[in-house]
Amino acid sequence: MQVKPMELVREIRSGTAAPLMLAGGTEGFFLDEIEGALLDSVLKEDEKAFNEILKPLLTQKPIQYIFGETEFYQLKFKVDEDVLIPRPETEELVDWIVQDFMGKRNVKFLDIGTGSGCIAISLAKNMIHPQAYAMDISSQALTV
Repeated sequence: MQVKPMELVREIRSGTAAPLMLAGGTEGFFLDEIEGALLDSVLKEDEKAFNEILKPLLTQKPIQYIFGETEFYQLKFKVDEDVLIPRPETEELVDWIVQDFMGKRNVKFLDIGTGSGCIAISLAKNMIHPQAYAMDISSQALTV
């Protein structure tokens, strides 16, 4: 697979590079594999932006925290260190609930420990007139 450096940098900036587990993940490229390919190819005017992305990745900071957002159930959510990054398994759970309650109106649910609110918001946006409630003990999480 040929690496297109500027495309990758744009994907990293936009947060669409999720399958690339850049910080030492188990799939896609490993950081040391892309580092050499990109550093030689990145245009000088983009070198600073690239280094701003690469520095926190070297400390294994999740890319979602670097950009302050993530995608969950086809919606964008703000995230920072005060909330957990939603997992793919949680997205499967949301889909399961949406499918089970498809066509039903006024479904009530409570999301305890809501964090970014991704579960409650995703369910509410995909149900008919839901009665959604979400709470978290962390005031920092609720401000995200």
